[in-house]
Amino acid sequence: DLHAWPQVMKRPTVSFEIPFTIQLEPNVEKEFLFSVVFANARAALYPATATPSVSEARRAWRERLAHVEALETPDKLLTAALRRSAAYSLSLGYEIVERDELIVHCDHLEWPVDNARDCYHIANSLLLIEPEIVRKHLRFYFLDALPNAGAGKSYIGKGISCGERESRLLDLAAYPLRELYRYWRVTGDDAFVAEATVKATLESIINEVATWRSPKTGLLASSERSSDERCVLPYFIPGNMLLIATLERLAEMYEEVYRDSGMQATIAELARTGREAVYTNAVIGDKQFGPMFAFEVGDAGEFLLYDHADIPNLLSATRFGFCAPDDPVYRNTLKFIYSSRNQGYRGTRDGKYGELCDGSKTMPHSPWPLGAMSHLMSACASGEEARRLVDWLRDALTPALQLPEICDKHTAKPIQRYWFGWPTAMMLVVYIETICGVKIGKEITFEP
Repeated sequence: DLHAWPQVMKRPTVSFEIPFTIQLEPNVEKEFLFSVVFANARAALYPATATPSVSEARRAWRERLAHVEALETPDKLLTAALRRSAAYSLSLGYEIVERDELIVHCDHLEWPVDNARDCYHIANSLLLIEPEIVRKHLRFYFLDALPNAGAGKSYIGKGISCGERESRLLDLAAYPLRELYRYWRVTGDDAFVAEATVKATLESIINEVATWRSPKTGLLASSERSSDERCVLPYFIPGNMLLIATLERLAEMYEEVYRDSGMQATIAELARTGREAVYTNAVIGDKQFGPMFAFEVGDAGEFLLYDHADIPNLLSATRFGFCAPDDPVYRNTLKFIYSSRNQGYRGTRDGKYGELCDGSKTMPHSPWPLGAMSHLMSACASGEEARRLVDWLRDALTPALQLPEICDKHTAKPIQRYWFGWPTAMMLVVYIETICGVKIGKEITFEP
């Protein structure tokens, strides 16, 4: 019974291995049927059901994905990768029986079920393909997970905070809000957005996050970065940027759906003062690059110059709508990001696939596909550079047409997490938003 809330769900963990050898002959198809039952009661309570044959399962799966076959580009490998991206994202969704809700298995080692950062991008990849899946995922967030776990947390199946840790992560607070806004703009589903529980949860997140604001700087405090490391300084600027840009979009929803001028004014003011605080406290005058955004700042003027592949990052400020690509502070920041002074880039710059990595945590000399995709989606790459990045991602595809977490800088072969749901799903987002030019704002526009 997963419906254990409000009590904290504590279960024993069972670990075991089942060694089994399978020998496959070349070009010969065989069926292998396995069944593993986990039960708290006698197995007799769970009668065996007929197992479909491989051919039946294949036919059902192809029918399920018939509309994905419409994804097509002049490049056969890219086409196959996009179809794989959509199919894999669909396969990660699991409906909660009789609740019209859906959770996402984000294939992450620490968060096996529904981490807001990973699952935003997985759900986002399906928004223009199967928006009903996104609605069910949002129902899980706003009816179950967020009311039980609070803002800025990671979730397991019924909303308990991962690890029960007290943490403030601005991106984990922002992503469900952003997913709700984008779903509403794509579908025009005012009825779902207007549900009392959805509105109450939305406002509880905004009100909680508002308490994280520093009276001295006006910035929102965060205990951890988007890489789940502890912040060196209390104000994580990419997280502030993402949340501020999201609040600005939510103000549209309050105007058009809720018609709540009081809360709209509160949200708009929180966004306005936050934006002002970023430009006042997080823009550093650098001797080499000029005024640029810092990665983290403190109360007494301390700052950290850095950027990494994990999203949100400074690079994605334009993608999320915090600033325009021609913002002079952003342009100066780009020069720093792709310089030897940035620890999150310098270790990869001598390789063919030099790109942002996670310089402060793991494998600081190995690029991440997420960094290449951030670069593509930031609207700062020229046509030639964009083609190079698309080729980069094509080369990084595994034989299963998925993207790993980390690649070798010379070969693009995977060196950590052979496949990863978040970047695999983002391949489709790159195609829709950057290559096709679909922009989701006050209306959906196509600017190829």
